[in-house]
Amino acid sequence: MFHAISCTAHAKICNHYNIHGYPSVFGLKDGQTNVGEEQLDRSKIGDVGYLLDQLGVMDGKVKDSEEEQDHYKEKDVKPKNLKQPDQKASIPSYTPHDQSTIYKDAATSFQCTLQNSIYMSNGPLSKDKAVALQKWIRLLYMTLPHDDDTSEFNTTWEQLKILRSKFNTAITSKDEMLKLLGLEKEAGSEWSTCRMDNDQFGYTCGLWNLFHIITVGYAEHDDDNGTHHPKDAPPPIQSEVKASIILRNYIDYFFSCRECREHFLKGYDDCAHDVCHRFETTGENNSSSSSNSQELALWLWEVHNGVNVRLLHELFDREEKGRRPSLEEEERVLWPSRDMCRDCWLEGEGGDGVVWDKEVVYRFLKMTYWPNNETIGENKPHHLSTQN
Repeated sequence: MFHAISCTAHAKICNHYNIHGYPSVFGLKDGQTNVGEEQLDRSKIGDVGYLLDQLGVMDGKVKDSEEEQDHYKEKDVKPKNLKQPDQKASIPSYTPHDQSTIYKDAATSFQCTLQNSIYMSNGPLSKDKAVALQKWIRLLYMTLPHDDDTSEFNTTWEQLKILRSKFNTAITSKDEMLKLLGLEKEAGSEWSTCRMDNDQFGYTCGLWNLFHIITVGYAEHDDDNGTHHPKDAPPPIQSEVKASIILRNYIDYFFSCRECREHFLKGYDDCAHDVCHRFETTGENNSSSSSNSQELALWLWEVHNGVNVRLLHELFDREEKGRRPSLEEEERVLWPSRDMCRDCWLEGEGGDGVVWDKEVVYRFLKMTYWPNNETIGENKPHHLSTQN
């Protein structure tokens, strides 16, 4: 029997079993309630035969206990294998959403981070984690929108102010931090747009929303004359490189999905999406026509689309027996879609793959993630075709 537990929804269970990353797999024998010293060999996790043997399964059949074998012998009944219906990969579609729900889901995931991801034990944060957290808080305080039109972040702002003013206390223990923030009692989490029939993907989806808001907010920090930023916001982080490193280190230390974390870090450290050069203000490597402060938002957007394509390939590997998705199928998981932003897509250029108009894409990102007076309809930018 298999059970999947969400550590976002069931943090106490995950803390009890000392889970430090996701996904984690534990095997409990019948009647066993605690994980003992005997655990799966992580070096053999990819060996299906090893896993089946450890779980009591051989040749696709569950190994019966001696008592069960005697039962079948006496009754002359043999267990039957259930044939699973053929499944085809289902390509997810985007749910229409508005800015208010985007902000709500981002704020909900931030709250879940405070409750479940900053501390994986009750001891003090290490020096490296404390530095990463402090810089992350500063980046949030500098980039999140803050005015009467973004009330969804009111609680988030109060929590950020407390963490900034009492940071040295907050990093001493999980209990101290939760007490400062008034989060001693574990509260349930519910996402609005970030759902795929259930809340399984809510936390990660809301966190992506938060990342996009931050990177657009970075570009808009000096462009909106302080309209959407608090008066006591810290001085701007002086380079997109430093901002990207803060985001990278946050994911390294506090993003609890192990597989997500490892993929992101590998891509960043291997200079995927030209992250090692694209933020340079001069030189041949900076080929984008967009302003340099917008490159942070465009980089994260490219990373997110790359994740969507990778997950699509993994889905096909599991459910389509190795068939590779076509270019048309890959395009269906790219965001924004052609229906959402017709002019974001350039036609007939570049040969293989999709070619984007980066300036239009950034305007779409800004309209999606940043407070503005643009309306959906006659008053929207004439070259943006949107669906809300």
